Amino acid sequence: MNIRWLFLFLGLVFFTDLTLAQTPSPATARELFAKAFEQHQASRFAEAIPLFDEAIKQDAANGKAYELRGNCRQQLRQFEKALPDFLEAIRLNPKSAFARLGCGSVYRELGKYDQAIESLNEAIRLDPDLWLAFFERGMAYAMKESFEAAISDFTEVIRMQPDAVLAYFNRAIVHEHCGKRERAIADYRKTLMLNPNIEPARTRLKALGASEQN
Repeated sequence: MNIRWLFLFLGLVFFTDLTLAQTPSPATARELFAKAFEQHQASRFAEAIPLFDEAIKQDAANGKAYELRGNCRQQLRQFEKALPDFLEAIRLNPKSAFARLGCGSVYRELGKYDQAIESLNEAIRLDPDLWLAFFERGMAYAMKESFEAAISDFTEVIRMQPDAVLAYFNRAIVHEHCGKRERAIADYRKTLMLNPNIEPARTRLKALGASEQN
């Protein structure tokens, strides 16, 4: 079993709880940011990017604009373009856990696992309740084959979000890879209980000679 090809990733749309409280002061920049934010929240990422471009031209100190443009590019899998946006957002607002999360996620996608973990460590330090940071760090640890650390992070995600189906699925993969058959089976079963449509979990149960039910 090639562990690198089995993981399921979250289709992450970060920052959905952001407000416009930190929008820039010039009226034109504020209006552009509001329009871009609206497109982002509607998952119209390609449409949001040029609006964020204009907002940034009006106010280059708006860290939230860089943060959200980076997320748009991340959702479109434009990772090389997303990374500078997150780095600039961090420069402008070093205390932004969301920017650190985005940066860590992009580093992971680019295969830069040590840098991903470093960024995600800082995101967690800034916001210990940011479960997505634990999920992303778990993925990075798994890709580095630091399996016990990955299991620990996925377990923390489950503690914070008991219905985090992909945390169960990815933890199952790590358990299976480490030869922990019964734990893997339990997590694959929980995955299917939460979402019967995750066929890879059903496939792995069959490969392990286990049924979907206890």
